[in-house]
Formats: sequence, C-alpha cells, structure tokens
Amino acid sequence: MLIIAIPRSASTALMVTFSAMHCVEHIQMHSIWDRAKGYKYLHKIHNDFREINPHFIRHIKQFNKVFKNHFPPTSNNLELLKDIKKVILLRKPHDVVMSYKRAYDKKIEDKNTFRDFKGLKTEEDWINRSIELGMFGDLHKFLSMWITEKNDNNLIISYDDVVDNTVETLKKVSRHFGLHDLHNNVTLEKQRYTRD
Repeated sequence: MLIIAIPRSASTALMVTFSAMHCVEHIQMHSIWDRAKGYKYLHKIHNDFREINPHFIRHIKQFNKVFKNHFPPTSNNLELLKDIKKVILLRKPHDVVMSYKRAYDKKIEDKNTFRDFKGLKTEEDWINRSIELGMFGDLHKFLSMWITEKNDNNLIISYDDVVDNTVETLKKVSRHFGLHDLHNNVTLEKQRYTRD
C-alpha cells in the first residue's frame, strides 16, 4: 500500500493512522536513488524526492506494509508505478510553503534545512524566495502532474480531505486498497509536524 504525498500534507499522520487502523506496519523509505529529473529544489529538503527503481517496486509488492514517500511524477516514476495501487495526497503549493514557514518559525524544522530562507519574516518573502529557488515550481509541477495522471490505480485526495473529513477519507483509502471499512470513531494521529 503506497501513499505518495506532496510535502507538508499531513501524510505522516495519514500513514500512522491508516497503519494503526489496519494493524499493518508503516515505513517511509529514505533513498539514495537518483535525484528526480526535472525538479530543482525539493530534493534538497526531502531525501525521498527521487527517481525510484524496480527494486523498490518489488519491495512494495512483497511486503504488506504502508509505504509513504514524496515521489514526484517523473516519466520513470509514472512508468514504474503504473500498475501499483496508490493514494496521491496533494496540497496547494502556497499552503505547503506557509507550512514550512510555520515549522521554521516554531523551530520544528532544522534551521539548516531552510538556510535559504534565513532572515525572512513575511509570508510574501517566503513565497518569493520559494519561487526564486524553484521550490514553488517543483510543488506546482508535482501537484499538476499527479492530478492529470489518469490511472485507475490512483486515488487522489487532498490535505483538506484528510484534516477536515478524516473518517470518510480513511474509508475511501481503505476501499481503494481493498480493505474493510473502519468504524466511525477514528481520529487523525497528530505528528510532530501537525498544525495546532
């Protein structure tokens, strides 16, 4: 079971909650694979923003686990993942950048990770810098390419679905993976990055 998520989309909370509901192990694989082609910045702050390989696909098929990663929709990744059932979790690029800013301001994120944003105070400054660096473009490309990828193995959900309509979204995800519906008494597991 694979969850591919744009960064800062409550994906870890979704992974942990879904795993607990269905009593399966979860894992986020951090890779040493090749940098994703056609992307400029996100690989610097997410080491799983990479090209995948056939070994990873065999690994997914072999183990009954929930895998969560930030794989971008490159031609290589789309080809290797075309026959894999997956949930694609998306969020608006502006909201992702603002989430990074909140985490930076609250000292949740390592300051070295965001050294390119050091000294920036306003939301406008963060958006402008993210555009200059190519981060905003990477996020937009990630979002738009996954949205337009037509594949019956893909279930597209949004950050808002996960946070605002947790139970129904988890039911959809369960059905997509061929698992039983859960009871109605589920709350999203808060993670260290979860917004208060």
